[in-house]
Amino acid sequence: MGVYFVAWKGLKKLAVHAVSDSTEISLEDSCSEDIVVVAGNLECPQNAEGLEVGASYEFEAEQWFRVSDNRREYWDWLNGLARLIGYHWQNPDANGPGPFRELILYGRHTGTIGAIASAKLVADFDTWDERARSIKDDAFYEHYALMRSMFEYAATDGAVEFRCC
Repeated sequence: MGVYFVAWKGLKKLAVHAVSDSTEISLEDSCSEDIVVVAGNLECPQNAEGLEVGASYEFEAEQWFRVSDNRREYWDWLNGLARLIGYHWQNPDANGPGPFRELILYGRHTGTIGAIASAKLVADFDTWDERARSIKDDAFYEHYALMRSMFEYAATDGAVEFRCC
């Protein structure tokens, strides 16, 4: 089935708001035609920084990213990323700021990751690139590069959301 994210760029806030002010907006309600509704994530509220949760945004372009063949493969890659940077969920600062926290703490794959968080993630990917290459795992690095390109797509004026698997 595959694990997909969709990324948008050229977001412009519309004067009208979504029907719901909830931070939990269903995937069906969060995008139609060339409009996306920003969904919040209580586990990682900083992901939507710079966007208004519940607001409707028009986008200029979108791109879909198939980041893995299945959810298990994606989780394995994410766990490999956590190991790469020395992240462990039991560390006292596990929920604090750090590299890739916007992705690692994304939780149940809910919410919108805006341009600010996307740009921060691109910087993290750039900072850790040499180390990611050094582990000599082609499949891991292929996913690493794809995820970086996805966030780069949204880093100026866009957003990213998990879509399906």
